[in-house]
Amino acid sequence: MQMSRIVAIVFASTCFSGATAQADNHAAEKRGLFGTTFLEGWTKNIGAGITGTNGTTSEVRITANTTGEYDDERHRRKFQANLYISKPDSPSGTTDRKAFVEYEENYKPFDNSIYLLGTARYDYDRLLRANSRIAPSVGVGMDLHDSENLTIRASIGTGLSHTWDRDGDTVPEGVLRGSADYNVTKGVTFATTHTFYTNIDDTDELRVISNAELKADIGEEGGLTASLGLNNEYDTTAEGRTEDNEKNDLTYFLRLGYDF
Repeated sequence: MQMSRIVAIVFASTCFSGATAQADNHAAEKRGLFGTTFLEGWTKNIGAGITGTNGTTSEVRITANTTGEYDDERHRRKFQANLYISKPDSPSGTTDRKAFVEYEENYKPFDNSIYLLGTARYDYDRLLRANSRIAPSVGVGMDLHDSENLTIRASIGTGLSHTWDRDGDTVPEGVLRGSADYNVTKGVTFATTHTFYTNIDDTDELRVISNAELKADIGEEGGLTASLGLNNEYDTTAEGRTEDNEKNDLTYFLRLGYDF
């Protein structure tokens, strides 16, 4: 993956140098899809790129994703879906796929920093213990800091996790989440989220999902974006894909996208 790292560094430097010009020219109207009012007011992005990994998965080569965000005085909504396609190191291995879909809804019932939170996440990875997992949760959160350039949030809640594997378990979970969004400069943003899931019946079972992404508007015409970031998953119940039963799965990526 040395070549991928070199390409990422050079490409990211070129992309971020054009961020200011892109931000001035791209004033998104945030129209609905296909001329309708569906997802009107949402910031939507679709993208694809290259990735590398370290951990339970085999070497990942390409990724595709779509995201959507909506924000007003009372509501914050966020949707994201990611697909990773990998080619195992073994010549006899078959191409593998892993994916996740996540939706988050925040609602502020009062004129303060407290909000109610509902999330649902679906994961698919046939080579780990949980072939498929769905995890809905509800909770309460707080804007710890909310300014023009920086927002920091924290929430606590509870939910359920159901897996489609040989055990088919449904377990109650405690959920703790923290996130931060930072406007680095005009047209360049950094976002990170960390979510902790603990089995309430067996606190030794823990999952941690962390994401970090640096995103920039590029070019002189509206819409194009470049992203550089990582996703990390830690799961004490994971059987892994390596002989040492690795519990951690780190994926880093370089992605081109389009806002619409």
